[in-house]
Order: sequence, then structure tokens, then C-alpha cells
Amino acid sequence: MDNLFVGNNASFSGLTDNQRKMVMSHWIGAGANLIIGSNMTDLDNYGLALLTNKRAQEIANNFTTKYPMLPTQGNNNPSHGRQGQVWIAGPSDDSNTAVILVANYGNSGNNNLFDPIPTQSWWSYNFTFSDIGLDAHATYIVENVWDSSADFTVQGNEIVSGTLQDAEVKFWRATKKN
Repeated sequence: MDNLFVGNNASFSGLTDNQRKMVMSHWIGAGANLIIGSNMTDLDNYGLALLTNKRAQEIANNFTTKYPMLPTQGNNNPSHGRQGQVWIAGPSDDSNTAVILVANYGNSGNNNLFDPIPTQSWWSYNFTFSDIGLDAHATYIVENVWDSSADFTVQGNEIVSGTLQDAEVKFWRATKKN
């Protein structure tokens, strides 16, 4: 992966805030080196928040470098992905922690990359943690990496659902509750 251009606003980076969050989430999830390509003398508040987020740094430094994410839903076609995809990093060797990325790539880019071709900008997700390889009988404490006010608890066989707008992402750390 190349330089990470998430620190500057759209007039400089060409990326919306949603796109910057998505890029940062993917870089961290992939266990990539976080080489900042932003103009460090012109960071905006949103970019600074992305670059200094404690949960994101902890995941990048201590988890996804060892357990980079893999696609679980929406990306099993070898030549085309789907508009919406679910990725997972882990679970850890002790099976207690995983990082989950739920992404809507929207319909405003190169739609030929998707099969089927997206017809709307939003995407609704609906899955259980057991659908993506986690323990169906466990309870998970889920931390929203970018918004701690959106943390939640879920059973492994309980449906998690929502709707993401164009280029929106959910980035969660799920820890099995003892």
C-alpha cells in the first residue's frame, strides 16, 4: 500500500470525510504501514482525529499487524467484488478478539468493479458474528473504533444490521465477554 492521504480536507486530498475514514480503516485493517502522505502543516481537525485516535492506534500497533483482515462477505468473486463487503481480522490466537470492517463502496466510482453493478449509493448489511467465523454462543463487547458512543454488546448468533451511505464504513473491535 502507498501513502495514506487522510489528514487534509477534500480540497487538498480529494477525499470526503467518509472516504478518509474508509481509507484509514482499510489501511489499519490490512496491517499496512501507516505512512502518512498528508501535508502535516495543514491537517484539519477531522484528519488529526483520524491520525491520533487511540483505539485505531492500538489496533494498528497490536492486532492487525499480526492478524490482517480478510474478506468474509461480498468479495468471494475472483474478478468482481460487491458494493457492500464485510471483512474480519482475526480472531486472535486465544479466539477472544477480532476486528470487523463493514464497508459500502457506493456507486459513484468505477462500478465495473462490482457484480452486480450497484444501483443506489446506500447499502444495507445484515449478518451475525457467527456468519463471519466467530463463536455463535459467545457474547461480544463491540467497540466502535471511530465513535465510542456507538459501542454495543451482541450475541454471536444475533443479527447485526444497519445501512451505510456512500463510502461509509463501520470499524469494530469485538472482544469475547468472559
